[in-house]
Amino acid sequence: MTPREIAEALAEGRPVPEPDFDRYLPARLRLISARHWTPVRVAAFGARWLEARGARTVVDVGSGAGKFCVAGALASGCAFAGIEQRESLVDVAQGLARLYRLSERVTFTREVYDGALPAADAYYLFNPFGENILDAPEHIDHDVELSDHRYLRDLASMERAMREAPVGTHFLMFNGFGGAIPDTYDEVRPAADTPDLLSLWQKVRPRTITRP
Repeated sequence: MTPREIAEALAEGRPVPEPDFDRYLPARLRLISARHWTPVRVAAFGARWLEARGARTVVDVGSGAGKFCVAGALASGCAFAGIEQRESLVDVAQGLARLYRLSERVTFTREVYDGALPAADAYYLFNPFGENILDAPEHIDHDVELSDHRYLRDLASMERAMREAPVGTHFLMFNGFGGAIPDTYDEVRPAADTPDLLSLWQKVRPRTITRP
């Protein structure tokens, strides 16, 4: 499929084979797509799900090669921002957005997650910290810090960010994120055809502050 055919298919809700979408990624990244990047069907379904829930802006934490943001934008009217610690992947993701003429609605920035989240209606997490606890041969590369200590630190930071998010915020998760979801969130019940491992949570209650 050409980029135009892929864009038309996703806009019309038709399936796009993974190899057809991945062929526009560098060869090295195609080889690790199944492990590290979101499947097209999951991205399209998740983006439409968020749009139906009223979300208009979505941040992908650990956006990698940009597959979720680009496929999601082609399948919906949402605006996407990806944050990614590897500059080389940011460059690839920006190129993918340009290929599909999405640069005004899909952006990527190099940013090492430190517990702060850009303002958005919704956030996407595809187990973004899990690479820290994979065996070395399964790492994307060895250019960034990867350790058990960082894994625990990032989990704690994300849990804190979820607690501090405004009421109404959505978190879309594929394969979870490794941490505990605060009790101020309820799971949004999925449609019957929700892809496996995809869940959506919304903050529905303010955080209770216990005073001494």
